[in-house]
Amino acid sequence: MRNIRKEYVAKGITFIAAAIGSDKEAIKRCYGEQCFLDITDLKQFPLTIAKLIAKYAIE
Repeated sequence: MRNIRKEYVAKGITFIAAAIGSDKEAIKRCYGEQCFLDITDLKQFPLTIAKLIAKYAIE
C-alpha cells in the first residue's frame, strides 16, 4: 500500500486515510498527520470531513 501511495502522491493525488478503533495510530504513522482522519466520534464526522475537503479545495 505504501508503494502505491507513493506512486500516486508523486502524480499529485492526495490520499486521506480514515480510522476508527485500535488501528488509528498505525494508520496515522503510515499516512502521516496531514493525511489522517480520526472518525472515532461519528457525530463529528460530517463536520470533520467538510473541513478537510475545504482545506484541500482551497490549496
